[in-house]
Amino acid sequence: MNNKYLIGLIVLCIGIASANPGFVLSIRPGKIVEGFGLGCKFGGFVPEFGVDFGSGSFTTKSTTETPDTTYSSEFKASATVIVPHLGFKYLFGTKDLHPYLGMSFLYTFGMASGEIDGVEDEQTSKLLEDALSGNLGIGFCFGGEYFFSEQFSFSGDVGFTYYMGSTKTEYEYTPGYLDILENSLGLGLTNVNWGLNFYF
Repeated sequence: MNNKYLIGLIVLCIGIASANPGFVLSIRPGKIVEGFGLGCKFGGFVPEFGVDFGSGSFTTKSTTETPDTTYSSEFKASATVIVPHLGFKYLFGTKDLHPYLGMSFLYTFGMASGEIDGVEDEQTSKLLEDALSGNLGIGFCFGGEYFFSEQFSFSGDVGFTYYMGSTKTEYEYTPGYLDILENSLGLGLTNVNWGLNFYF
């Protein structure tokens, strides 16, 4: 049995070696969350690893005016999400224009901060971080890649990505009294992307 696995591995390695592999750098500024990917081309098969990155912040200021005085309060929140993904695309055809199919698996890491009047709001920070972190995703796409030369191409595709996750947060505001907050996420997104691809 071990010899069969060894023979299969040798055949796979010979097939990959004969496919004239090359490294690929893909830059995708068309995505909602900007990102890039690094891969290796084996014939029409291109496995890829990449990272997408997004960041945002907002501020809310409220003011209450009375005949005697004025009260104001300011709330700030900022968040960053990092989405590593692992996947592949398969290029069809032999001319300059190659249609392709792709698939990817994603995972999210989030960092967040909330402040009220300059003092960190730990509860808000934790809620945001829990919501942004630990979500799993799977994506599918169909597109085309036009090769201007052997080393450079332009690509565009349409796709669908589905994210799923859950959070559970516990707060003990006094000994023996516990608040439990549970959330679940199911989010599907269609997307249209374009990218620049460099082959080395």
